[in-house]
Amino acid sequence: MIESSVRLAAAADVNEIISLVGRSYKEEPPIPLKFDDNAVFSLLLRALQGKAVTGVIANGSGVESSCYVNIATPWYSSDPVIESLWSYSLPEHQKSSNSKTMLVWERRQAERLNCPLQTSVPITEANKPRIALYERIFGPRSGVSFYYHPAEEISDLEGPQVVPADLKDLPEILEVARELGRENGAYTVSEDVAIPMIRDVIAGDGIVGIVRAEDGNIAGTILLKIAYYWGSSQPFADEYWLHVREQYRKSNIARQLIQFAKHQADKLGLLLRIGIISKIELSRKLALYTRHLGEPAVAHFSWRPA
Repeated sequence: MIESSVRLAAAADVNEIISLVGRSYKEEPPIPLKFDDNAVFSLLLRALQGKAVTGVIANGSGVESSCYVNIATPWYSSDPVIESLWSYSLPEHQKSSNSKTMLVWERRQAERLNCPLQTSVPITEANKPRIALYERIFGPRSGVSFYYHPAEEISDLEGPQVVPADLKDLPEILEVARELGRENGAYTVSEDVAIPMIRDVIAGDGIVGIVRAEDGNIAGTILLKIAYYWGSSQPFADEYWLHVREQYRKSNIARQLIQFAKHQADKLGLLLRIGIISKIELSRKLALYTRHLGEPAVAHFSWRPA
């Protein structure tokens, strides 16, 4: 089989790519939010201006497949990463070599820039072959995300009380965040980047929930922020961290922090995205999250150039 090649998208491809991405949202939404073609148009414009890269596989009848990679930084780091926002082929081309060709092309962009690459794919029964392909190209998945749809009635909290943090709690929250970074940080932590964001969230740009142990110390904490997904203008509640300190893990604090996140989503009437990217105790965490949030919806992959 002769493999198709990926070329950079041109202005003439924009409408076809928007239609293709919109179709992917209908078939396997990366996040269950309303698709906004204007948001995708803005991304494609950035690529045409040289601020990102859109790849396409096309033949005489038009665009068959498309992928998009963007240079980004995690909220807690100044280290750049290559972020793949979409990689999709029209149904009639999904059994061709296009998917593999695009993923290898994305990996080459990471090699060219010498940056880690992060990407994701929805977890569905139909997507099992695609997930297997991602694992062949990028290695084992690095984490998963869950989605919680707000309930009509606001949930009640049980057990240890999770309370919103105050600015006076900031020094202790930062120490807990440092522990999390040392234990599980995927990238180098830059406190000059992370601290202003945490301070703004505590001041009202989101919410930091904390649980204090009997000794008065913070035992666990969660940070939630209102966010927007790349393909939608609809807001959702995004979890940036959920962490229980090691000495307090033989407790139900993690469950209470998950319930707190669901409670906030119920109050706001927003979809909640919450996930696991973990180097330790992954199976135990996965069982806990599945028990309280249902089956994971998205698999995440990370790949670093040699």
